[in-house]
Amino acid sequence: MGRILAIDYGENRIGLALSDPDRIIGHPLTTLRNGPDILDNLKNVCLNNSVDLIILGLPLQLSGEIGEVAGKVIEFKTAMEMHLGLEILLWDERLTSKESERCIREHNLKPSRIKPMVDKIAACLLLQNYLDYIETR
Repeated sequence: MGRILAIDYGENRIGLALSDPDRIIGHPLTTLRNGPDILDNLKNVCLNNSVDLIILGLPLQLSGEIGEVAGKVIEFKTAMEMHLGLEILLWDERLTSKESERCIREHNLKPSRIKPMVDKIAACLLLQNYLDYIETR
């Protein structure tokens, strides 16, 4: 059984978090620039970390409906499936970025250090949410 990679998709930055080999705990990995080489970069991350499942955050609206950003995430999922050949699950990520910002602010970091951390912390919150879910099934 390989590791799980969680992705917090953004048009500019993509936050990544990785599970431990036993799929119990998630930890922030990195933030990548979203650009033409993002699929190749993600493939390298997956190969270098023995990833066999990806959890992709789906930013539903508070009402639960799919909005414009969620539509872009679904398109990104399709592109990743074709390029990576891995199972990719969409997972509700409502409010993970806000929760990430709150967690970071609690540690009194300078504002200039917060923005680069938000995406990978949001991915970690998303991943831990998923890991907790599968643990209780």
